[in-house]
Amino acid sequence: MIDTHSHILPGVDDGSASLDDSLEMARAAYAGGIREIVCTPHLDDPDSPVLYRAGDSLVELRARLAEEDIGITLRLGFEVSANMAVFSEIEELASFAIEGGGSAVLVEVPHHGWPSRLEEAIFRMRTNGLTPVLAHPERNDHIQRDPDLLARCIGAGAVVQATAASLGPDFGKGTKRAFFRHLGLGQISLMGTDAHHHRRGSWTFTDTLSVVHKRLPAMDSALLVDGNPMRLLQGERLLPVERSADGASISWWRRRFLGVQS
Repeated sequence: MIDTHSHILPGVDDGSASLDDSLEMARAAYAGGIREIVCTPHLDDPDSPVLYRAGDSLVELRARLAEEDIGITLRLGFEVSANMAVFSEIEELASFAIEGGGSAVLVEVPHHGWPSRLEEAIFRMRTNGLTPVLAHPERNDHIQRDPDLLARCIGAGAVVQATAASLGPDFGKGTKRAFFRHLGLGQISLMGTDAHHHRRGSWTFTDTLSVVHKRLPAMDSALLVDGNPMRLLQGERLLPVERSADGASISWWRRRFLGVQS
């Protein structure tokens, strides 16, 4: 499995305070089947010291993983704030793309409020060769109230990344409802963990995939955590995640969360 959203780098943002914390997270990720991690520290300002600390932190963590024989490949990326996506030039945004992944830029959707001109920024990024990946839109209060907002972002060219942490105890029922609503509609293309050391349940996909398998048994969850992440990192077109082989699972979720009769 490939994790395309992790705050595992030590001493860079709020994800991991120390190298020991990062190694603890890495051991759990490896035991849970993750073999590649994109390190995505928060980036809210183009002059942030995060840009300078991240590279050194990545080198340090790579060396310790090798010493301890933890077989995880690390790539550097950033979780770029929505405001940066709106106001930065394309050339600058391209410099924040995932290492070795060509054009993918992870854009952080805020939990509250909606950035003006975000859809326009998504379209601008896509038409200039970048792939805007929206991180955890299921947590956003506007999307929870107006699901069509996410559909418009997808229409503008966004790829949607849900996160395993969204099914944990920190983000409430509205986030969980939105997670399964958009997953059931086939609008989520991949998942990341959004791993932070203080949220142990976010270090792997294990618990989240278990819940998805129980509630949407026909969902092709392997595509969410392996197939499409690999395609993203190779600069290839992502495949649609099939909602259900027989329609039964999606029908249940349409009745429960969308109020649609099957």
